[in-house]
Amino acid sequence: MKQINSLITTKPTAHSLPLLTQPTELGFKTKLDGKQISKARNYLIKRTDPYQTEKDLLTSMRSLTEYDIEVKPKLGTIGSIAKVNLSFENEDKLNQAYTKVFMCMVGLPIQDLKQRLLMLSTLIQRQFGDTPEDLEVRINSTAEQLNKYPADIVLKAIDEVKNTERYFPSYSVFYKHIKWRYESRKQILVALDKEAERLSND
Repeated sequence: MKQINSLITTKPTAHSLPLLTQPTELGFKTKLDGKQISKARNYLIKRTDPYQTEKDLLTSMRSLTEYDIEVKPKLGTIGSIAKVNLSFENEDKLNQAYTKVFMCMVGLPIQDLKQRLLMLSTLIQRQFGDTPEDLEVRINSTAEQLNKYPADIVLKAIDEVKNTERYFPSYSVFYKHIKWRYESRKQILVALDKEAERLSND
């Protein structure tokens, strides 16, 4: 029988941000270089609470504006943002804010995700009837999807799956733990896009 770790394969992929962070007004001018991506990834890997990551992000953004940053929590939830209102004096300050947000959107490399999912598979059972080859396909396809989301949010999701699931789950189970946290963080980006539109019309 093949060893599971011998089944994990990967394809070279370019570093990228989650797809949903791409369509911005002024944000498209803001690109992270390799050093920024590496720095951001190392930072996010150490974070254990995605909501605290957002609070720290907003705190750091306050140094870029003389205006208050208003954060409205989502009703009925803990640690979830429904809306953010903010203003900046100029495009330079705004693009600095975009850089900060983009650095909190960096995902894990696919190979790293595969190794973490492989470790997860040693802690919970395979789906009934799954062969090691089936597990390979499940891990590879799941890693391809998880790569699209911020590293700290994904790591939190993997940890929650480890603690709540008996069998290695489908991607949808991971996404259940990711979606609300990602939508919360994305509200900061939405606020920047609105401010970008305002500045472009002034």
